[in-house]
Amino acid sequence: MYFLDREKFLPVAILAGLLAVTYPSGVVIGLPVLYVLVTRWRELTANHRLTLVAALVGIVLALFLYCGYYWWQFDDFFLYQRFQAQSYYAHHLTLPLLPIINSLVERPWQDPVFIILLFMVITVIVFYSRRIPVAWQLYLFGVLLFTPTFGTTTCYYRHIVVVWPLFVMIGISAESRRRRWLWIPYAVISVSLMVMVFLKYFKAGQLM
Repeated sequence: MYFLDREKFLPVAILAGLLAVTYPSGVVIGLPVLYVLVTRWRELTANHRLTLVAALVGIVLALFLYCGYYWWQFDDFFLYQRFQAQSYYAHHLTLPLLPIINSLVERPWQDPVFIILLFMVITVIVFYSRRIPVAWQLYLFGVLLFTPTFGTTTCYYRHIVVVWPLFVMIGISAESRRRRWLWIPYAVISVSLMVMVFLKYFKAGQLM
């Protein structure tokens, strides 16, 4: 995102593929890249267009190489998908809001998944700001909805660690008259949940 914002697109083309192959949710970086390519198509030079297209192709190529490793090593190109589809993970494509709603309705209020989902929904509603770039917002919602899109919220507590545009929104709330003091209870609640809920469940081996 640093290089994308500063129009240094060659590093973007290289790092986008590396990010995608490092962790599945890394493919979300393709959303801001695609946004910049589409919305600024006319003003971009031919070289810049080609480089951004290469970044998107790099993401797809990285995933093919990743699956190709499984085919070469274990004779199963779709091993990752088969592994994640097991009942323990239960990953399958679905509408992202459905797993979120189901978790909030069906899980007990003391469940760490229920807690983090409710906390994140409230945090996004309270601190959302249109002041940050659209490309950042696409990344934000891409990360927040990535895991539910694949049918689960079990790992949600750790998959949202990289949703840094939300932290930027919380930071700039200090400049708002109505929300400038909200970051204080946010910080207190965050630390309290970490110590009293997630650290406790983690030590007990009850977090995936």
